[in-house]
Amino acid sequence: MNKTKMMNKHFFEGKIIKVLLHLLAWAILTGLPLYLIQRWQIGKDFIWHYYIITCVSGIIFYINYLFLVPKFFFGKKKYRYYVSILVLIACFYFVSDISNKLVFKYESGKSQPEQIDRQPGEPGRILPPGGGAGLARPGPPFRGMHLYNYGFTSLFLIFFSLGLRVLERNSQIEELQKETEKEKLNSELAFLKSQISPHFFFNTLNNIYSLISIN
Repeated sequence: MNKTKMMNKHFFEGKIIKVLLHLLAWAILTGLPLYLIQRWQIGKDFIWHYYIITCVSGIIFYINYLFLVPKFFFGKKKYRYYVSILVLIACFYFVSDISNKLVFKYESGKSQPEQIDRQPGEPGRILPPGGGAGLARPGPPFRGMHLYNYGFTSLFLIFFSLGLRVLERNSQIEELQKETEKEKLNSELAFLKSQISPHFFFNTLNNIYSLISIN
């Protein structure tokens, strides 16, 4: 019972440390834009873009870390794992692309209000944001660059979460092996003690019997 309690305590302590490390990493990632805003003049479009990428990256990381790797990779279903990774990356690419377009469209509409084009002797004419056809309206980043950045980031997160999960599993296996070897040594030691004790007991009785006979 004591060994079981100690193992459970060690397990929960490891879980708590792991959760605290994840929370610390997320605190740094979410607080980084606040530092950038204070130090440099950065537009809101960049901040929104950063948080979109961070949220999408976090979802990809934890889906692979918590679900895909334990269920498929460790379950010796490598084909399903790789297919699931491709589907995951493809789906969230479209989510990221649509979110970027919506954010940049919203921010460009806010930053460039409607203008009135008034010619001499003519009524005013409302122009769309950007000042008319002659001025280019800012849009989302170049699609090829976005695809390249998203692909590189997603693959990095996939390999990082996979490697982290494998290291944790190997560490748990090593701890279980150490505990098993320790219990085996303890059982062997107890067995040797049980073998030695009867011999010592009978030798003592023989000595007493000899001393009685000698008086």
